[in-house]
Amino acid sequence: MAKRHVLLSLLISTIIGFGVYELSVRVEQQRTAAVSHDLLQHVYIRSLREYYQLLADAEQLLNDHPPGYVELQQYRQNSPLGPFMLISEESSEKLAVTGDWLLHMSLQDLKADITIPGRLVERPGLVLTLHSAMKERSLIVRLELYEWLQQITSDMGYGDIPILVMYHAQPLSDPAPQQRQQMMVFNDFLLPEFSLYLDRSQIEGHFFQTYLPYSAASAAMALSLLLLIILFYQYGRRMQVSRELEGRSAELAETSHILRTQMALNARSQKELLKSNYQLRGLNRDLENAQTRLKLSERLAGLGELSAGIAHEINNPVAYISSNLKELGNDLQALLDFVQSIDEASDLLDIKSDFYQELLLAYQRLDIPHVSSVAPSRLQDCIRGTERVTQIIADMRKLSRTQSHMQWCQLNDDVSSIINIARSRLPDNVNLTVELIDLPEVFCNPSQIGQVVLNVLINAIQALEGSGGNIYISEALDQNVLSISIRDDGPGMENNVASRVFEPFFTTKLEGDGTGLGLALCYKLMQEHQGGIELETAPGKGACFTLILPIGEKNHAE
Repeated sequence: MAKRHVLLSLLISTIIGFGVYELSVRVEQQRTAAVSHDLLQHVYIRSLREYYQLLADAEQLLNDHPPGYVELQQYRQNSPLGPFMLISEESSEKLAVTGDWLLHMSLQDLKADITIPGRLVERPGLVLTLHSAMKERSLIVRLELYEWLQQITSDMGYGDIPILVMYHAQPLSDPAPQQRQQMMVFNDFLLPEFSLYLDRSQIEGHFFQTYLPYSAASAAMALSLLLLIILFYQYGRRMQVSRELEGRSAELAETSHILRTQMALNARSQKELLKSNYQLRGLNRDLENAQTRLKLSERLAGLGELSAGIAHEINNPVAYISSNLKELGNDLQALLDFVQSIDEASDLLDIKSDFYQELLLAYQRLDIPHVSSVAPSRLQDCIRGTERVTQIIADMRKLSRTQSHMQWCQLNDDVSSIINIARSRLPDNVNLTVELIDLPEVFCNPSQIGQVVLNVLINAIQALEGSGGNIYISEALDQNVLSISIRDDGPGMENNVASRVFEPFFTTKLEGDGTGLGLALCYKLMQEHQGGIELETAPGKGACFTLILPIGEKNHAE
């Protein structure tokens, strides 16, 4: 038995550890992806800053006065792009080499005419013909694009990482890296037609902390294994105590038999025998009542433990879901804002361009307006659903508390919890109306009164499951006597059935559906509170159970 428990504990803890490891790996991957995005974005920003500084300097050189050869070379030496560019006022054919991309750009609106080379090379250059505002003068700059970008990544400590520049869907170089899905894309690079692809795998591999998932998984496995061992140990102790109690019960039964035999043998007269007979009858009645109450108490205790266990197991995933739904709301709003930004930015595009047409087709195919309108409401429905589950769990925990003594309490708190639990069992064709009044503190056992209300309310729901109908719960207070009425408009009961509903083991349900102990226990509990239960019913007119409960301290039953 112990070996089986140990193996089961190891299996469960291993499963828990594997799950924690997978979750930790995903979290670490997300973190490294965010870090690599931030680092590569610095490369993109620096390259744009140096590029636009080149354009501003070129415009100043052309507007101030015609630059000479000495001034151009001096500017080239002082520019951060100096080692990677050639500059001249002569024609672009003198600076261009095979595979270079030719760009004729106006410095006034920064629009460029792009000439694609006839043959692509591994590391092409960009030959920029920069025109002044009046197009009277121009400046030719040849930029070694890939060497410049590689130097930026080296300066920032990222090393030699794969780089790719795309013109629409065409690479500027040949051959181009094949694993583009592992690259991070930055659009509008230098020109709106260009996109910059930077490989992120090396940076993510550098920042990925391998020991974190293993540490989290090991801790989870150790903790779960310890808890499972403690649980199985307690279970073994409980079984041992149960066996000891069974042995004591057998001894008591044997002793009782010996005593009854001795009493029968020692009887000397008919009067004493009759007296003993009456005594034994009384003992038998008390034993039957005790057995009945023991069965009912075990049933309620088992129900309480089951409810508390279920509430505890459900509460953790519900809390996790509720927290993630709130975060998901923020993520959804960010996505909607991003879609709105794309929608507004699309107004600036040429409606005849391929990019705009592809964007429009995707917008219509995915039905973005409809999704944007219904997604927040659907998320709110999920959040309200988890809040409803949380409330039911809280009520189940309150119901599962077992109390063995009278106390002053706000009885309506427990009644409201019972009603919330019962609402979850209501069929669609059954309506529940509740009218509770403000009550003073009541001296009673609130757990037992709650059990009575729940039992009667469930019986009413079961009576209406087929035909449907209404259930009404109301309270009345008259001279320190509280009346709780539970009425339904169901089929009602015949007189011969109504007269026996509070008898132990009497039931009208099918075999296996009921034991006939529920209303008998309710009647007994109300008697212990110096109260009672009244029933009004007739065939076809429903049934009304009224719980009578004095609210003073004199109700207390030792």
